[in-house]
Amino acid sequence: MISKPSRDPQNFEMQIRQAQNTYKSWNIDMYDFMDQVVRNITINPSEKLSTKCPNCGAEVTSQVQFPNGVKELFRIETKAKKFGSR
Repeated sequence: MISKPSRDPQNFEMQIRQAQNTYKSWNIDMYDFMDQVVRNITINPSEKLSTKCPNCGAEVTSQVQFPNGVKELFRIETKAKKFGSR
């Protein structure tokens, strides 16, 4: 879940601690949401989503495109990155 892990062991440890703090700050609703994402979303390289209709059983397919890839759904922007800081 770290976008660009550092090769420097100290920086990598800091990245791990930051990720842990982020996950520890999640409330029950966020954990429930992420659990539902993991259980219900199947991501494939073609970015095509399909499911069966619960009423008639027919398969429904939709083409979905994410401008910067699927990983953008899970990116958390900090204020520093939001305003252009490295």
